[in-house]
Amino acid sequence: MVVTVTGNGLKDPDASMRGGYESTTSSARTADVAQALRLAP
Repeated sequence: MVVTVTGNGLKDPDASMRGGYESTTSSARTADVAQALRLAP
């Protein structure tokens, strides 16, 4: 999945990292993506 964000500061990867967010990887399986997004147990 690719997420495109716009807006003030949202394109700055360092700003998102300071916010406590981390990047993650997942397989393309729907169940794995849902789990990575914390939408499934």
